[in-house]
Amino acid sequence: MSTWTVWTKRRPPGASAEQGFTLTELLVVVVILALLAAIAVPALTRDNEEARFNKYVTTFMRDIQRVRYEAISTKEDRALVIGATSYQLIMYTGAPPGVPFMQELREAPVDVTVADVLAVNAMPGMTYTPPSGTMGGTKLVRFNGTGNMQVNVGSGLQNLTASIFFKSGSGLYKKRVVIFPATAYADLYDKW
Repeated sequence: MSTWTVWTKRRPPGASAEQGFTLTELLVVVVILALLAAIAVPALTRDNEEARFNKYVTTFMRDIQRVRYEAISTKEDRALVIGATSYQLIMYTGAPPGVPFMQELREAPVDVTVADVLAVNAMPGMTYTPPSGTMGGTKLVRFNGTGNMQVNVGSGLQNLTASIFFKSGSGLYKKRVVIFPATAYADLYDKW
């Protein structure tokens, strides 16, 4: 006959058969997770702010092109009435100058504002003074059926270049849209 020996793991005296984590080990893990969360949350918030900002400016650029094409195709004036936190797409009906009729309203996300709309050519290499605060009142960018654009920044409609300055709530993200009067072509720049 053969004998079998059973090997067992010996426990130190006073140790129980159950194994687990000590309270100290659990607290260390909780502290490490809290530190990781404290680092990750601001980065995720900043990414969300940038995404909302870029989406709003992209929608604005798309609406400029839409309004311009509608004005040319229908031979009727169209406009964007721009406020600090929203803009409206306007259609003019009837005989010139026409009666304004709101087509759509676009609200900005909470952390996106229009700093100002200026009748200035804010192209790279040009000298201009960017806005310092948030715009008061509303400004108008009007497209006519021949493809021209006029801007009203408070002194009546003028055939001048329109520059619209966008900024995020934190001020980290800024873009500007420049619309040229003769062609109503719009260009987007990443910085003021």
